[in-house]
Amino acid sequence: MSLANQVQKYQLVQIESSTPEGLVVLAYDALLKFLYAGKANIAEKNIEESHVALKKAQLLIWELINALKTDAWEGATDLLRLYQYLLSEIATANVQKNADPLERVIPMVRQLRDAWSNAYKQVQAQKKPSISVNTRG
Repeated sequence: MSLANQVQKYQLVQIESSTPEGLVVLAYDALLKFLYAGKANIAEKNIEESHVALKKAQLLIWELINALKTDAWEGATDLLRLYQYLLSEIATANVQKNADPLERVIPMVRQLRDAWSNAYKQVQAQKKPSISVNTRG
């Protein structure tokens, strides 16, 4: 089995075994990967590769939008607006083949990813049963 196939198999297992919170973190990781690829390909004048990467980034944001429950919490509508802004900036970068909008978007996505990662870790810590040691004999 080739290394690429092994990596693909590992990623599939990781996705299939993740919680919803973990999937959001994985989505942000992939989103950052595609944003950086789009930025690099724009710099290298690889038009087709930049287009493919940025379209994948947009699809991931649409997945995040579709998963967002705007009636579940107060900040959800603000997050939806942020996602819409990200979509607009990525589309602008893609159409104009200009990385400047990506320079604005990447730090925002990084902050969102870190926030979700921290929340995921807190949820996981709360799920772990506490182990107590009985020292009485």
